[in-house]
Amino acid sequence: MPVIHHTLLSFARRLPGLSSRSMRVVTSALAVAVAAPLVTGCATAELTSAPAGLESDRSTGPDLTGQVGPAPAVPTTPGDPATEGPPSSPPRVGGNAPGTEAPPAPATEPPAPLDFAITSPPRGAWLSGPSIRVEGHLTGGTAPVLTIGGEPVTPGPDGRFSIERPADGGLNVIVSTVTDGAETREDRRAVLQDADADPAAPVADGVAIKVSQRGFQQISALVSDYVQGMDLEALARENVSGQVRLTALRHGRIDVTLTPQEGRLEVQLAIQQLHVEIEATVDVPIVGDLTFDGSMDTNPGVVTGHLRVGATPEGGLDLALIDSSVDLRNFDYDVGGVPDFVEDWFTGTVRDLAEDTIQDALDDFVIPALFDPSSLTRTVEILGRDIELGVLLAEVESHADGLEIRADTHAVADMVLHEGTAVRPMGGSPRLEVNSHLDVAASVDLAGRVLHAAWAAGVLDLALGPDSGLESPVPLTAAVLAGPLGEAANGIDRTQPLELTLRPLLPPVARLEKTDHPLVIETGDLLIDIATPNEGVLVTVAVHFIAKASFDVQQIADGGQIELSPDLQVEVYADVAETPRGPVREAALETLVKSLVGSLPGLIADQTFAFGTDALPVPVRLENARLEPDHASPHLHLRADVAR
Repeated sequence: MPVIHHTLLSFARRLPGLSSRSMRVVTSALAVAVAAPLVTGCATAELTSAPAGLESDRSTGPDLTGQVGPAPAVPTTPGDPATEGPPSSPPRVGGNAPGTEAPPAPATEPPAPLDFAITSPPRGAWLSGPSIRVEGHLTGGTAPVLTIGGEPVTPGPDGRFSIERPADGGLNVIVSTVTDGAETREDRRAVLQDADADPAAPVADGVAIKVSQRGFQQISALVSDYVQGMDLEALARENVSGQVRLTALRHGRIDVTLTPQEGRLEVQLAIQQLHVEIEATVDVPIVGDLTFDGSMDTNPGVVTGHLRVGATPEGGLDLALIDSSVDLRNFDYDVGGVPDFVEDWFTGTVRDLAEDTIQDALDDFVIPALFDPSSLTRTVEILGRDIELGVLLAEVESHADGLEIRADTHAVADMVLHEGTAVRPMGGSPRLEVNSHLDVAASVDLAGRVLHAAWAAGVLDLALGPDSGLESPVPLTAAVLAGPLGEAANGIDRTQPLELTLRPLLPPVARLEKTDHPLVIETGDLLIDIATPNEGVLVTVAVHFIAKASFDVQQIADGGQIELSPDLQVEVYADVAETPRGPVREAALETLVKSLVGSLPGLIADQTFAFGTDALPVPVRLENARLEPDHASPHLHLRADVAR
């Protein structure tokens, strides 16, 4: 096993896009999968013959069965053939009369082999209505007991049965079990009930965001740091014209303050110690052109504006300045040796220049720093397949305690391999809190749409074999799996490679549960074909898996994002679905398939689930981040504080 594990690890490193954690998951699963058939193929046969019974002696004496003590003497008549026995023969206790044999026991026919099958619904069915009809047949075995969904079912005289089972909207997994004391068989098949939603349609309240008033205080400090690199002199040069020339501009720190108010967002920009120097040429009557220098100082120069915040009809953010005013506090100027009218002109000119420059700083730097429109659409990659996530803003409201944004969201595969409608959204609006600086809520409906898009894109359509591009370093040949394949391997060249192909009939679904692993991802009727290039499919196994996830929230050291690292509890169930080449050793084969498929949820979940503040062009770091479920909505909340 150490050699196999080392070889498998080398193979896993060649898989594209896998983290080191994913490598360990794949390596462990494949190591178990390869070793399992080597063990199960060596099972020894059980003894089937029963021990032979002992023959009884025969005697002429009477039957004294149950009598205690020595047998009494039996009188005889000499020469009487009916009573005379060999002199040396002791009296017989019990047994048959002399000269007779016990009648043979009646022959017992062995029971017919257990024949059990669910014929309806078919695997991977998409149905509608409040119930599901389950049909099938059961014959043979020794007094078999059948349950469907935990309820006992009695077949008719011909072995057929048909029952109606209640169904919920979404994924329904029907578990049918039959046991006759000698063996137990189970059939799990999945039905997607009432899945009639358009998978490309936006999910209402897919994302909701709350930035509290305290959060805006922290963001204000970060925006202030961001605008320190603003080239204020370049802005001022754009505001001079004609015979006025800017010769110098100096300033101290720039402070930005963002304050949420009812129906609007107040933005204040304060430039400390603003000093402006200009040179101007003025046409003075009679005298002619007069060139002079002057300067202006204000501390601080403040512009206060109010922003309208709302959603556009197209789902974008309406962030517009509705009013503003400039206050040049402690304004002073220095110009001498010029007529009064020139001084008045200079005073107005430098004041206008300062006001326009401060206003431009607000319009061109501060307001654009508050939101990046490109953040409303992004592409995520799952196992090499692209999924587009889009956000359409539905409501944007400002209040004294903060700003709330509620958005409809969609998830669409870049290339669709599987067509199919989606489960109906559960709906629900999350309750956003103000105790944290930032509260980002993502609905379970959105998680379900991402899973549907991944299924549609072919994320689960994996293959392992010589022509798949994912060859195993330990070749999976007919010889290696001959034990679990049983009769299905008869007549097959044992050196032939095996190909394992996954066929997901249904998309996975998501839900929340009140456990320490609240996010549940489930799918059923994930078919796995085991085939050879020459003979085709040898056996098909149906898989039902459930992955329960919690997330460890970690800060990414090099950026403003945080990463959600999943911790999974995985349940895998497998049952042989089709045996086109004859019976297989079901228990051994199902164990093998469970080992392989058990790694799939980890491969999908162990992508980089990163959330951050990239809606802001300003670099923002989060701290005290935590993920909390909201079962009433249902949503998952990422709550965090904004760090300096």
